[in-house]
Amino acid sequence: MIYNFLKGTTANKIKEITKSEIERTSQYFIEPIENINYSKIEYTDKRFFFTKGEDTFLMFAYKSTYRTLHYNSLPKYHVCQCKTREEYAGFTYASAMPVEIYCRDQNQTLDKFQYLELCSNCATASQNAFYGFLAKGKPWYDYVIQYANSKNEIATKTKQNGYVIMWKQISQAIRERVDFCCENCHINLVQESFFLEVHHKDYNKKNNSDNNLIALCVLCHATVDDKHLRNFKSVPLKVETFIDSYLSYIDNHNKQRLLIWQQK
Repeated sequence: MIYNFLKGTTANKIKEITKSEIERTSQYFIEPIENINYSKIEYTDKRFFFTKGEDTFLMFAYKSTYRTLHYNSLPKYHVCQCKTREEYAGFTYASAMPVEIYCRDQNQTLDKFQYLELCSNCATASQNAFYGFLAKGKPWYDYVIQYANSKNEIATKTKQNGYVIMWKQISQAIRERVDFCCENCHINLVQESFFLEVHHKDYNKKNNSDNNLIALCVLCHATVDDKHLRNFKSVPLKVETFIDSYLSYIDNHNKQRLLIWQQK
């Protein structure tokens, strides 16, 4: 677990106890699963999956090496064995975007990681084979969230901690969909997304319906109700670190939640 702190009473106390300096970490994120070979992919329920430990990830296929100049475009991503997937080989798999693309025309990797669009053949196939409909151009996280809303076995299977086996990926998808902004106080945490969490409104970890999930900064999450407050107070370091790092914004935009945290 990575914490981000450089100043404040919490950081100073830890420095004093450990007799060491603490480096600031600019970003925390769930590392995407990428560059997975087809031999490690399970094709079930007309979708691609990859399992790592207790966690399962809904994968998409794409061409990591592509003639971007020749075609004047980026490769598309694929979510099923569509017509394109059946005709061509050499695909790799990932659980999230952006992804790295190697340009064969220039024999070099593109400067920036890329967000790909959904293959039109996959979009057509999804009308019949998938839960709901995936439109061409929809981002990867909509694909994940849409599947999480289904009643399929993989979407509802749980781990020992009560969360579904796809929770890591679902959480990442929800946070990216809102551009890593808290949906309550609207603080932007794109550089330190570790402080942005996903809350189940009905407190049911198995209910990952779209309207039941909300992205909240750790302070807003901790002060949702008394039960959450007690839980976060028992291990307060993350919230205190967040407050230290963003006190100016919190004072101006989230003072009420700060007072709740400080008074109880």
